[in-house]
Formats: sequence, structure tokens, C-alpha cells
Amino acid sequence: MGRAVRVRLRRVLYGLTLFTVVVYISAKWRDDFAGSEGRDERQGFVYTHYGKCFNLSHCEDNRLKVDVPEIRKAQLVLTRMLRVFALICEEHFVRYVLYRGTLLGAARDTGFNTFDDDIDVAVPKRDFALLVDALQRHLPDDIMLQTEETDPNYSAPALSCMTAALRDTRSCYTSIPCEDSECPYNGLRLKIHVLPSSGSGYFLDMYSSESYLWRYIMGPLWFKHGDIFPVARLRFEGFMFDVPRNWKQVLRTLYGMSFMRVPPKSPLRRTMAGSIVNSTHNCMGKWSSSYMEV
Repeated sequence: MGRAVRVRLRRVLYGLTLFTVVVYISAKWRDDFAGSEGRDERQGFVYTHYGKCFNLSHCEDNRLKVDVPEIRKAQLVLTRMLRVFALICEEHFVRYVLYRGTLLGAARDTGFNTFDDDIDVAVPKRDFALLVDALQRHLPDDIMLQTEETDPNYSAPALSCMTAALRDTRSCYTSIPCEDSECPYNGLRLKIHVLPSSGSGYFLDMYSSESYLWRYIMGPLWFKHGDIFPVARLRFEGFMFDVPRNWKQVLRTLYGMSFMRVPPKSPLRRTMAGSIVNSTHNCMGKWSSSYMEV
């Protein structure tokens, strides 16, 4: 093979390598920064358009004041729950971060994923006792702390860190079949993931899959302490909340490299509709016409 041919081949290989690198970087940039393009239109304005929540004494419950689809109304109720939770954590120096789908929504949409109907937060296990004490003393009457101690009908999922939840007592997940007497506290939910520390610089999350068998096979998810704390801040539904310091790496671990890309036909969008949530009746069928601003 002549020298001229070898030079041409080398140039071709260099060109292909450069092209591959450019395509990879472009795709990664698009996933990280342009993921919200093509998403469904937000169903209504953010929470702060309808009401204020400056502190625990002035945090409006605006579910009866808005004319929006049921799922969006539920999201406004959940936003207030999250704001109340964050205010209590900040007042009592409890560390927390937005987590899983809520973190994804903050990163991708600065609010809820279109049909999301719950909230996910994470706290370190060493802060959990302090959190429980603060919540029990300061939660408003329409939000309850649900643990295996406070609700005999509640059982934390096996091989998971979902030790507790906050429940709105004026709503109900109507798509979850149960007798009223078996699950009276089945209102809109803020899930609290309590993450233990490995002692070697990692937080662990046992909930690596929705399948119990797969969780058993896969083992926990591992997050470096330095990827979680000290926290960063992202906007969610008009408020700023704490998020993992390296939130992009956390989301890659949870959802893969293309986490910022909105799936065109996700199962969630096909199966969820406003009828599965009732934001104005609790699971005992009771309705209140006068929600007080607490």
C-alpha cells in the first residue's frame, strides 16, 4: 500500500472519529439542556400564580379556587404539601432533596411531569428521627404523617427506603381499590425516601426497581455523599427547593443518559387520567366546602 493511500485512510479515520465525537456531544447537550422541547403544554399555571405560601401560617389551599383539570388540581395540592414539608425541614435543620420523578420534573419542566400525581423527596436516615418529631408538631391539620406507627394499615414496600409519607386528608386516589375502612388515609401523597449511609461515602436506595424480585437481584442504588450534599437549588412550581448537588448524575443513575428527553408515548400518559384522583373528596367519601387557609 502506497504512502499516499495510507495518508488518505488516516485522514478518513480522523474525520470519522471527529464526526462521532461531535454527534455524541450534540446529543448529550440536547438531552441535558433541551429536554423540555416537545412536552405537553402545562395544564394551568404554577402554584404561585394561584396562591402564596410564605410560611406555615400563610400557606393557601387553593383547590376550590381554580378551574383546571383534576390532575392539575391535584398537583397544586401536592405543591402546597411539598412547600409545607420544605418549610418545616428548613426551620428544624433537616436535610432533604427532591428525588426521583419530582427531581426529574424540576430539572426538565421546572414543575410536575405532565401526569405525575405524587411527590418524591429523600432524607438521610440520620435526620429521620428529627424530621418525624418536627412533622408531628408542626404539620397543619389537613396533612398527616403516615408511618407504620401512625397508620396500622400502612406497610412500607419490601426492600425499599419509602419509610414514610405525608397524606392529604381531603383527597383520594380513586384508582387504588380498597375498602374505606382499610385505607382511610389514601389521599394525595408525598413519599419520603429515607436513605441509609453505607459508612464508606455512599447513600443507598434499595428501591432499584418496581419489581420486588428485580430489586432483590439488582441490589441497591448507590449515590456518593458528594453528589447529594451540599445541596443545589432548582425551581419547582414557582418555588425554589433543595436538590442533590450533582442532580444530573443522580438522574442518570435513576433514568439513564437520556433522562432529559420526554418519551413520545410513555405508559404513564396512556394509563393516567384525572378520574384516578379526587382532589375534593377523601377516601371516606367526605367533602368540605370550606377549606381554610392555614
